[in-house]
Amino acid sequence: MKRLLIVYHTQGGHTGAMAEAVLRGARRATETETVMQRAGETTLEDLLACQGLLIGTPENFGTMAGMVKDFFDRTYYPAEGKTVGLPYALFVSAGNDGTGAVTQIDRIAIGYGWKRVAEPLIARNDVTEADLAACEELGEAMASGVALGIFCVWFQRAQEDSMKNSTSSFAYYARRFRIRRARAAPSRRPQIYDPAATGPHRERDRPPATGVRRRA
Repeated sequence: MKRLLIVYHTQGGHTGAMAEAVLRGARRATETETVMQRAGETTLEDLLACQGLLIGTPENFGTMAGMVKDFFDRTYYPAEGKTVGLPYALFVSAGNDGTGAVTQIDRIAIGYGWKRVAEPLIARNDVTEADLAACEELGEAMASGVALGIFCVWFQRAQEDSMKNSTSSFAYYARRFRIRRARAAPSRRPQIYDPAATGPHRERDRPPATGVRRRA
């Protein structure tokens, strides 16, 4: 059975309430095993065993919670190349706008090679019933996507790509870069001066006669 992992940290209880709502929604998809753990208790093995990830954090002074950062610190290098393409989504309890924590986590997720599959869910100030309903929808959608294999195609491709040796990967991207650069490059054909052509001509555009130096 495929597994969805919910990793969260809460201090004042707001993020905890959101996490519980996410869990309720996720468990409606009975084809997926959903596991919820606090960030400080989540291990590398938990991360490697999941096929989908939901991360919840409060925003403290524009940043993610320290325990969520600790989770990343403990798993980043040991998980390098092993979770490429992992689908993830975020839910944030924020007193301000929540975008600082989202930006931080998204940048770290790029390093892991994860793929965000839903817009971040941000509850500002107090967590309302509407926020909790949205959390349930997020959990159910994520668990259903994992169960139905919606994310599996590019997840598997990303895993396969990460297993390629560096030489073949370098050759592939170098080839793509050359093709892209060739398409973007301007024409290399020589620009021929034509006195009979219409339009103004400046004297400096005229090619100099043989043996005559052009003035600067």
